[in-house]
Amino acid sequence: MTLADFSNAALIACLFPGVLLFGQDETAKPIRRLTIGIHVNYFPLPLIKSSYLVQISNNPVAQNNYYAASDSPKWGPGAMVEYRLLKHVSLAGEIHFHHEDYTVTDNILSGYNTSTTGGDNRPLTTTVQTSQINAYEVPLLAHYYGFWSNGWKRRIFFSGGGQLLHVGKIRTGNDFTYPSGSTDYNENAATPNKVNNLGVVAGLGMRFVDEFHIRVAPEVRYIRWQSPSILGTGYRSAPNQLEANLSLSF
Repeated sequence: MTLADFSNAALIACLFPGVLLFGQDETAKPIRRLTIGIHVNYFPLPLIKSSYLVQISNNPVAQNNYYAASDSPKWGPGAMVEYRLLKHVSLAGEIHFHHEDYTVTDNILSGYNTSTTGGDNRPLTTTVQTSQINAYEVPLLAHYYGFWSNGWKRRIFFSGGGQLLHVGKIRTGNDFTYPSGSTDYNENAATPNKVNNLGVVAGLGMRFVDEFHIRVAPEVRYIRWQSPSILGTGYRSAPNQLEANLSLSF
């Protein structure tokens, strides 16, 4: 089973309770109380955008060919707390954890190509940087439930607020291959562009409550980040983040 298969299976398993609760009728009046629960995030789009880039320098004469790729996990766990402030308004705070991974390969061709056979005889140095980043997200949101009061639409809520992203520990492996064929390796950690980053959040979800006041809330969110947390040649954090979220609270 691949990581993508596991992520999809985990998402389906988390959404299953919501399907069971879909038929439950929330007839009781909203209760103003504190609820706590767990949270699962699913990221359908890459968290780090990667590309191929060529840079040419004259002093010294060299050509850098950058190949970047990202294969971050598609899901991450979290916890949440919500307080029903008014009849139609609640305030929520959450904390999420996930990994952001990327690999960038730099093929460095030094000097001038003097080949007369159509090949490239410039000395080649290859560096490969592989990084895994611990990312923590802290959304502070307001939920509004009051647009509809009857039927299935009363379950719909809108979210809005801000989100803090903190870049935690970065694990980096750097592999070097030189023209002579010798190799080297170190684990000097990559440096984030911003350790703490802010974003604006907008979301749309549905809440299902059973007779035991267990609440299941699937939600889709959009986050616009202020600036890239991770930034380098050929890779950067995606400025627009889409999430499919599910919370289970009591």
